[in-house]
Amino acid sequence: MSKKRQSAIKHKVHLNIIKNLQTSLKDFDLDIADVMSSMYQYRQHPLFCKKKADKMEQLKSYLDYDQQQSISNLSTMLSSIVGYRKDQKKNSILNTEEFNKQYDVYTKAIHSSKNTAYDWWRKNHQRTQAKVICEKDTQKGIEQDVNSTWGDRKIHVPPLWYHKVWKKGLSGVEYKGRPHFVIDVKPYPIARLEQDNIKMYKADVVSSKGGVLSYIEDLWLASFETSPFIVEKKGGSLWDTKPAECIVSLSPELRRAETNVSQRITNGVINNLLD
Repeated sequence: MSKKRQSAIKHKVHLNIIKNLQTSLKDFDLDIADVMSSMYQYRQHPLFCKKKADKMEQLKSYLDYDQQQSISNLSTMLSSIVGYRKDQKKNSILNTEEFNKQYDVYTKAIHSSKNTAYDWWRKNHQRTQAKVICEKDTQKGIEQDVNSTWGDRKIHVPPLWYHKVWKKGLSGVEYKGRPHFVIDVKPYPIARLEQDNIKMYKADVVSSKGGVLSYIEDLWLASFETSPFIVEKKGGSLWDTKPAECIVSLSPELRRAETNVSQRITNGVINNLLD
């Protein structure tokens, strides 16, 4: 039997136990606190109440052995419910501390964003050294000492940049003959362009000239995906990720960004036909 099937059966039984416990409590004129007190009376548990535990013992005193088992089974059902919920809580978002340790999306995203962004900048702006700052509360932007050629240059990259920008193949774009680092994008759907599989964004970019960083906001970025984002297994527990491949265009004007990417798409098709 598959684990998925076993899990479904256990969950169905769990729901039936809850239903049966609720019905039994009503039939025996008891409440959940009575059962809990009987269940925890030997553990000095904070939920233990002597008065309620005595009530359960008095009820059992009126019954023969077989009938007493039906009352004792109420504790068994409650114990089953508590145990099941405890197991389900493990590795789930309900277990806040452990979940954050194991599945903190920011921790992994920060590592990926910082390393990937720095790698792009190092390859495309070799003459301008810049540190990439990426933490959980990092806001996009730049920081630099413009009065010194060798002053600090810092690029503040949002923690989810890896997912929002890099995976989509939008991390870099040529603009005015220079490579520009795309630090943020916001989707700007335009129906007539989406019909041709062209996606439009509002983008903020960072570039460098003469060792000085420049930050440009609110540009139009048009993108046409030629190959999707890929995750490939390399062996063992290693995986290789490749960003989407895109034809992109950047401009302050929507029409120009649209026209440029359309021309590049056409040129690509013609070149493929000529090969």
